[in-house]
Amino acid sequence: MILEMKNIVKTYGNVVANNKVNINLNKGEILAVVGENGAGKSTIMKILYGLEKPDSGEIFINGKKMNFHNPSDSMAQGIGMVQQHFMLFESMTVAENIVYKNEMKKGVFFDYKKNIQMVEELSKRYMLKVDPNAIVEECPVGLQQRVEILKTLYQNADIIIYAGSLVNPELLEYAKDSAEIYNSAKMNLDEVIDVMKQGDTKNIVRLHTGDPCVYGAIREQMDRLDKLGIEYDVCPGVSSFCGAAAALKAEYTLPDVSQTVIITRMEGRTPVPPKEKIHLLASHNATMVIFLSTGLLKELSAELVKGGYSENTPAAIVYKATWKDEKVMRCTVGTLNETAEKNGIKKTALITVGDFLGDDYSLSKLYDKTFTTEFRKGVTE
Repeated sequence: MILEMKNIVKTYGNVVANNKVNINLNKGEILAVVGENGAGKSTIMKILYGLEKPDSGEIFINGKKMNFHNPSDSMAQGIGMVQQHFMLFESMTVAENIVYKNEMKKGVFFDYKKNIQMVEELSKRYMLKVDPNAIVEECPVGLQQRVEILKTLYQNADIIIYAGSLVNPELLEYAKDSAEIYNSAKMNLDEVIDVMKQGDTKNIVRLHTGDPCVYGAIREQMDRLDKLGIEYDVCPGVSSFCGAAAALKAEYTLPDVSQTVIITRMEGRTPVPPKEKIHLLASHNATMVIFLSTGLLKELSAELVKGGYSENTPAAIVYKATWKDEKVMRCTVGTLNETAEKNGIKKTALITVGDFLGDDYSLSKLYDKTFTTEFRKGVTE
């Protein structure tokens, strides 16, 4: 049980607002408290949110007895309240209201760009459209209610487990002050799962880079969670191999060049299946995207040449694709190691190989005016 309110009593002089009220709430439940004006609905919510103190009774969150002195105590336990009468600063912007007390800063100053970007993302995620730059007092009542709701939804992760060796640390700035943060680079699987076991009572984010389905080691985590009966959602992301193509302004699947993309890695301390050695995959002369191999570039070049690529085959090293300090280095199969050494690249880079990086290709049939499709009839010249 997430929430239990037992025998809550609240009086104002001779007026009894709440008389031994009991509320139980389990994870995943939506509970509506219905009553006439003056029945005490707002009062019981204000007690839960720390705006009022009960005369008697007890509040338990995840089985632990609470004593809320103010809304900050309540918010630290993941409780938010959308006020019946809006609790907004009318002279401030929508963004300033939503991030109030949890704003992202540049040094000691309010970082307008990051806070506005965060509010835009939050607005899109929950499909509650707002203008982050609008002044609240100039917004109609309906929009002000959206601001109240978004303010409540903002920063709801109690625990964040992030891949510290790969995740951009700027992402952690979105965490609320009371969030517990764990670096999984320093943890083994059992330790990660031990933290995740709290998922029945807390909101947990397992933060990966790119898309977790590519070298994310998520299957073993999901299997353990399934056995424990802990529910979870997998959120898709943009993999670095897609980010690398954008950085290169390249198309992996050029007509008459390559219609296949091979995603793989060099064999190092962690083996690969026998049929997935680099030279065997390279024999297809398809587009290749190679992860986790920056420290083995001499060996990688030798394997690619063994498989059939020439040393002059176009290649590229993309360092930290999509990050602010992204760097693109074009080279050839034969100069991969030399290029990395010259630019001081030792890790967090992706290798792309293939003639898709060249200039020769055929035009697609997609926009060929002589080609008939479901949507248009081809023209005979």
